[in-house]
Amino acid sequence: MNEKGFFTLLGISLLLPMLFLISGLFLIFTNEQKMSSLTLEGTHAQYLAENALEKTLADLCSDLSVYDQICKEARYQNISYKKTLYTETADLNGRPTKVTVSLRFFNYSASYFTLSSVGEYGNTAKRITVYIKETNHILSIIRWDYHEQPNI
Repeated sequence: MNEKGFFTLLGISLLLPMLFLISGLFLIFTNEQKMSSLTLEGTHAQYLAENALEKTLADLCSDLSVYDQICKEARYQNISYKKTLYTETADLNGRPTKVTVSLRFFNYSASYFTLSSVGEYGNTAKRITVYIKETNHILSIIRWDYHEQPNI
C-alpha cells in the first residue's frame, strides 16, 4: 500500500472540513457586522426624522400664519397639495445625512393634513408620517406612523 497517497487523502479529508468551518464562521461574522451597521444607521435616520418633525411642528404651532398661507395655496389645487417645509443636509460622523419634511393635505374641508419626515443616514432611510387635524387654529395629532424607506 502507498503510504504517501493514504496520508495525502487523510490530510485533505481533515483539511476540507476545517476550511468549510472557518469560511462559515467568517461569513457569519461579516454578516453580523453588516447587520449591526445597518441597525445603527437606521437608528440615526429615525432620530434625524423625528427631530426634524418636532422642529417643524413647533414652528407650525408657534406661527399659524404659515399654516394659513399654505392652506390658501392648497385650496386652489385640484389634486393633493404637497409642500416641503424643512430640508437639511449635513455630514455626521463622516456619513451624508439628509432630512426633508413635507406637508400634504388629504381633506381640505375638514383641515386634515400629514407631515412626512424622511431621515437619511448613510445608506438607510426612515420615514415618519404624522396625521394632523386643524380646528380653530389648534393642531391635534391623530396618529404617528413609522415606515421603512426603500434603499436609497
